[in-house]
Amino acid sequence: LGDVYKRQGEHHPHLKEKIKNVDLVITGEGRMDAQTLMGKTPAGVAKLAKTQKKKVVAFAGCFGEGIEQCMESGLFDACYSITDGLSEEERGRAMQTECAMQNMERAVEEKL
Repeated sequence: LGDVYKRQGEHHPHLKEKIKNVDLVITGEGRMDAQTLMGKTPAGVAKLAKTQKKKVVAFAGCFGEGIEQCMESGLFDACYSITDGLSEEERGRAMQTECAMQNMERAVEEKL
C-alpha cells in the first residue's frame, strides 16, 4: 500500500477498502520502538486493520527501546526485525537501499 497513512490520523481514501480485501496486513518502519505507538504509521495502520479484525505483522529495520510495548499492545500479531540473524557486517549494510529489499524478502519468507 506504500505510504498511505498520515501521521495526523487521516487515512488514505482507499486504505480501509484495501484492508477489507486482505487476510493479513503487513506494515513497518525503519526502527520500531516505544514511539511507534505514539501516532506513527505502523500503529495507525494496525489500528485501522484491527477495527476490521485483521491480523497485522510489523517489520522493522531494527528494534529500539520499548519494542516490548509494541509487542504487548495488541495492535500487532507479530513484530520482526529484518536484521535478525545477520552478522555484524551484514547489519552495517542492512538498511542500504540495495540490501534492504533483499533483507525484507528474506525476513518475510522466513517468518510468514
